[in-house]
Amino acid sequence: MRILFQGDSITDGNRGRTEDPNHIMGHGYVFNIASKLGAEYPQKFEFINRGVSGDFTTRLLARWHNEAVNFNPDITSIMVGVNDSHNGIAPKRYEEVFNMLLDDLPNSKFILMEPFRYRNQQDDETWARQSELIAAYQKIVRKVAAERNAIFVPLVEVFEAAFQKAPREYWIWDGVHPTYSGHQLLSRAWLKAAEPLLFPE
Repeated sequence: MRILFQGDSITDGNRGRTEDPNHIMGHGYVFNIASKLGAEYPQKFEFINRGVSGDFTTRLLARWHNEAVNFNPDITSIMVGVNDSHNGIAPKRYEEVFNMLLDDLPNSKFILMEPFRYRNQQDDETWARQSELIAAYQKIVRKVAAERNAIFVPLVEVFEAAFQKAPREYWIWDGVHPTYSGHQLLSRAWLKAAEPLLFPE
């Protein structure tokens, strides 16, 4: 079962760009997922991380054929949105491109991860607009998942619960990028949500 992870820097996780297996998955939630499943179910799964730091939906689309379609994945996991908000991508355009990405993989099952962003001390007057966009994207991802019978990973509720146990900075150090503890939350949420696809009856 080939599983492809796509998205921005959170997925990228500073991954290596060679075939060196020590670095190829990065050091974030993708590494956590691949290491756990790979150890528990040897050779059952193949993992591919093609997240790219700074990417948003349109950039994802530009490299989609080479770094998604060509892999013919059984499962495609996508988390994208933060950089769309930074670039002022309209929700209508976000939804349009998001659907184009999925349309290009008709034989794949999808796991769609909810984008998130929290305010930090460096945020300026653009924060309100970016926050509105992220909220819109979150609704779109949930909607697209429902329309396509895809798995939706509700990350906002995961982090909101975690914030009751420790400050936001413990989980998400700059409002966008999770800490190692935050990445563990992502991987746990993903594994829980993805179970029906990973182990179909």
